[in-house]
Amino acid sequence: MKHHVAIITPIYATPENERLELFRYTINSVVNQDSDFKIIYLVVDDGSSSDVEGFIRDFARSVEQKKTKIRYVKRDRKPEEICTPSYARNLGIELILRGEILTREEENNIYGITFLDSDDLLPKEGINTRAKDLKKGFTRSDIAICNRKGKVLNVIKASKNGFPRNHLTLFFDIDFLRYLKDYVGEKYEQDGIFAPYAFGEDLDAHLSAVEAARYGGFEINYIPNVSLYYVKHSKSITNDYMPNNCKEEISRIFEKHKIQESKNLEAFLKSFLPKKIRKIAREVRDRFNNLKFNLLYYDLKNELEEELEDLLIL
Repeated sequence: MKHHVAIITPIYATPENERLELFRYTINSVVNQDSDFKIIYLVVDDGSSSDVEGFIRDFARSVEQKKTKIRYVKRDRKPEEICTPSYARNLGIELILRGEILTREEENNIYGITFLDSDDLLPKEGINTRAKDLKKGFTRSDIAICNRKGKVLNVIKASKNGFPRNHLTLFFDIDFLRYLKDYVGEKYEQDGIFAPYAFGEDLDAHLSAVEAARYGGFEINYIPNVSLYYVKHSKSITNDYMPNNCKEEISRIFEKHKIQESKNLEAFLKSFLPKKIRKIAREVRDRFNNLKFNLLYYDLKNELEEELEDLLIL
């Protein structure tokens, strides 16, 4: 059995976004995995102004890496590019598929590839959870939403047969990943699995993976266990972007994949929000007859400040 797993983390760190401080917890969660696999952890620096390479070098000296090998590459970010992790993720995929950052032994023994954002955490057995029941295709598993103190706010189940959710937990068989890359290139004329969207690029990749798996006869397996701690915090790029652009971006993705918008957009929004915010959102909808993130985050911010304090102002 092949015994190497690759994890790709894109990172864009600046003094203003304090991402390296968050990333310290992310990288710790990787090297402390209780895993049956040897881990190749590829950090793709997406043009950071902070010294990510130096941070990783110092970190590697300070910890016992056990089964984890950390690799670092820096991507030249073009001025005209939008802010998205897609370019860095695609670069990481290419480097692994071509074996450019791997030893010969690692290249011959890659079992699967998965992803981890630079502000999220893996549970102790997160990789084992994602790898469970992986055959020829991909798996998806559950997510726990938590604050920076580690308090779990909500658990999002990755549905077995319904609308695709929990895109951040996708774990790809290496052969299927090659197939998926060719599939999106041919069908969508797309250079890489992740499209250059500012929001929803992981949803888009998930929908493409579902399409490709069904078309090519691959398996999609749901694992009913948490494999990711999604950390909500005030410096999140998603929090900044979602309020005014979420619905527009998701609508564009649904049109691309020919998904009925009204029913599935509501399902997506509900799946993303913790239960407490969903309750408040229903009150907003009843009051204004229009569920929009900008109403929730801005127009009613003062009125809802107490209810949202623990969830949004972390």
